[in-house]
Amino acid sequence: MDSGKGERVLKGGLKGRMLTKKFELCYSKHRMKVNKKYLIWGIVIVAGIGLFWAMATVVVPRVMVAMVKAELVGKVSLANSYVVGEKITAIANGKDAGKISVFILDRNGNGVSGKAVMMQGEGSLGSKSGVSNKDGKVTAEFVSEAAGQYPVLALVDGSAMEKSVTLTFSKD
Repeated sequence: MDSGKGERVLKGGLKGRMLTKKFELCYSKHRMKVNKKYLIWGIVIVAGIGLFWAMATVVVPRVMVAMVKAELVGKVSLANSYVVGEKITAIANGKDAGKISVFILDRNGNGVSGKAVMMQGEGSLGSKSGVSNKDGKVTAEFVSEAAGQYPVLALVDGSAMEKSVTLTFSKD
C-alpha cells in the first residue's frame, strides 16, 4: 500500500509497527531478566567452586598436618632414639661402675618423658629400669666382679632399640 507520499505502509499500518516495537521491547526486558538470573547463578557456582578449591588446597591440608603433628607428640621413634655409653670401661671389682644413658626421642627429635626403659646386661650385669625424664633421658650404672665385655640392650615400652652398648670390665 502506498500512502501517497511515496511511503509504503505495511499491513496494520503505524499502529501495527508500534505493537511490534512494544513486543520487542518487552521481550528484550524479559531476556535481560533471564540473563541476570543466569549471571547470578553463574557467579554463585563460580564462587562455590572457588570456595571448594580453597578448602581442598589450603584449609584441609593445614588441618591434616596439625592433626598428624598432634598425633605424633609423645610418640616414641626408635629410629631417632639412641643409647650412649657414658663410661664404657670400668674395673671389675664390684664397685667401679660402667654408665649407660638412653635418650628416648619422637619423630622430630624431641625428648619423650614418662616412657619405661629397661636396660638388660648379659651375664652377671643383670638389668636396670627407669622412666625417661623431660629430656627423654634414662641413665643406669652397672658393676661387675668378673672381667669381660658385656653388651647392654635397651628396651623402650617392651620394644628393643636397634643398637646396644658394650661395657668392658677389666681386672686392672
